[in-house]
This record gives sequence, C-alpha cells and structure tokens, in this order.
Amino acid sequence: DGKVWGGDGAAYWKVYKNTGTGFATTATQWTLPALGTTEGYDQIAGYDGNTEWVTLDIDGDGKIDLVNTATLADGKVWGGDGAAYWKVHRAVP
Repeated sequence: DGKVWGGDGAAYWKVYKNTGTGFATTATQWTLPALGTTEGYDQIAGYDGNTEWVTLDIDGDGKIDLVNTATLADGKVWGGDGAAYWKVHRAVP
C-alpha cells in the first residue's frame, strides 16, 4: 500500500515543481487534507476504497487543485440527487 509522507494529521506530498526547463531539485511539501487512518491521497488521481479524487486546475487560475469527485460508499458524488457537488481543495500560494 502506498502511503503519503507525514502520517495521519500531517500528511503531505513531495512536489518537485516544474521550472520551465525541468524540475526543481528540492521538493516542496504539499499539505493534504486529513482523511483518517484508513484513507489517504497516495497518488495524484485515484480511489482508496471509499473516495475518488484527481488533481487538476479546476478553476483556471493556473494552480493545481485537489478535487474529491465521489464517495464510493454509494458510487455517487456528494449531495445526492438534485444537489450534487464535488469537494474542491483549492491550491494555496
């Protein structure tokens, strides 16, 4: 099983930012929303048995956002019929 760095409550990815001519040689810690001990963002897009997510620039600001797209408990997006929504964790500077 893949695991993120930092453990439960302080989870982060190591991100090597694109410099335009390659990638940074030093990683930036990218803090992640807490998901508890049985779930976690261990890849840039995926499914952990309960939640689906993807990283993309959803709002067009040039920054990559973390988007929870569905809960697999029932295979639907949040909000149910008539009020469906995604959970978006917007990028911070």
